[in-house]
Amino acid sequence: MEFDFRNINLGKADAQEEGAEYPELLRKGYYDNDNVVSLVYDTTKFLFLGYKGSGKSALSEHLRLSASVGVHVIQQSLKDFPYKMFAKIVSGESEPEYKLKVAWRWLLLVHVLSNLIADNDAKPSNVSKIKSLTDFMTQAGIFPLVSISALVTKTTSRAFQGSVKAFTFKQTTNSENAQISFEWLIDYIKNVISGYYEMHKQVIVIDGLDDILTSREIQYLSIAALINEVKDLNLFFKRNELPFKIIVLCRTDIFERLPDANKNKIKRDCSYTFCWYKEGQDKQNDCGLVDILNLRGRLVYPEIGDVIQAMFPAYYKETNIYEALLEMTRHTPRDFMQLMLSIQTVCTSPTVSVYNIEEGIKDYSMEYFLPEIKDEMAGYIPYKHIDSVVNILSSFRDREFSYKQFVDSFNGLDIQSISPDTILNVLYDCSAIGHAYPYGNGGQTRKTFKYRNRNSSFNKLNRIILHKGLWKALNVNY
Repeated sequence: MEFDFRNINLGKADAQEEGAEYPELLRKGYYDNDNVVSLVYDTTKFLFLGYKGSGKSALSEHLRLSASVGVHVIQQSLKDFPYKMFAKIVSGESEPEYKLKVAWRWLLLVHVLSNLIADNDAKPSNVSKIKSLTDFMTQAGIFPLVSISALVTKTTSRAFQGSVKAFTFKQTTNSENAQISFEWLIDYIKNVISGYYEMHKQVIVIDGLDDILTSREIQYLSIAALINEVKDLNLFFKRNELPFKIIVLCRTDIFERLPDANKNKIKRDCSYTFCWYKEGQDKQNDCGLVDILNLRGRLVYPEIGDVIQAMFPAYYKETNIYEALLEMTRHTPRDFMQLMLSIQTVCTSPTVSVYNIEEGIKDYSMEYFLPEIKDEMAGYIPYKHIDSVVNILSSFRDREFSYKQFVDSFNGLDIQSISPDTILNVLYDCSAIGHAYPYGNGGQTRKTFKYRNRNSSFNKLNRIILHKGLWKALNVNY
């Protein structure tokens, strides 16, 4: 049987778009690296970290599409989350970290309660209690719950704050100030939830933390508070034998910037990091990225073993084909599958030619890789300066350059709001640039990028190298 590379569905760059248009790709074509799905259901790990395109949203879509009977997977995106308004939910003189944590407790518990009420099989131990609470939430405009972001808007209204006082007084016959009344209501909801029985399992997936990434401190404080509150709520659910779990999908680079003293403890005990590059392994050919391609190839050709071996030339520019393809990426599923898609787009026959690879790499570099790098710079570098940074890199026309070269070019621009060191650190963190440095006594050179070693950092003393995926887009001479 002749295999045709053009017939393999390689999916989309956005996992949610892929889940909507090609659900089978994320049901049957999902590669479960390190049995990450079992970590969601069978362990206390709730924080799933990874760089852009590493598979976080794909996990969310797979959980939603493949949920078994009796399991409700609810996705909650913070794409349009109003962080500034969120900071005003809890009033009073308490520390911001505490108030933000209480605010998340409110949002998440209301979300869980809303899902419970919608579950026709769930039974509360105290029917009158849940009825009075449901009536209050409906009259206050909280139910029906539209989204967490909408709940923030509703909660910060004066009308709602007045309703909380009235409900608190009615339930406790004791007038209290607004903050205590609000926290009493949160504890009341928590108590009602713990009184349910015979309910379905709930997995709430929180994603989209980086969709509106700014340099404002409140955003980082809010995300740190979210992670800490989710940890505490999951512990509460487990201790009370409630079949609920909240998981958070977060970019590694954002997590590393969070102002939280408990960060390392949470990372060690409760997190999983998507990492597709195997540090210390000379050859990366036998990796999960190739397995993803093969898995999707078998949805069309069940008998195929290795897609690249069956349909690609053995070498590209005297380099092993696996190595040649992978070095165009940052070893993320999105990068690799978009490279495959770019090559597939220019194919005119069942098998892939060297010319197809050449043209595909050009399309990938210009239409995907460079724009993706620009997207990753947003939030760390003022948007109006991103093109200027790209122009500096393009002006060298070389795969390597020095710190001095970059600074000299930068000083020729009228940019006051950001330093060249900050820009280079951002470029290094998104693996747009790496380092080449001497190694050993034999004049050898070693290369490193952030995606290869997450603990590495930019060093102005080392030679700077451009990621190979940028060469075509930046007209590098090679």
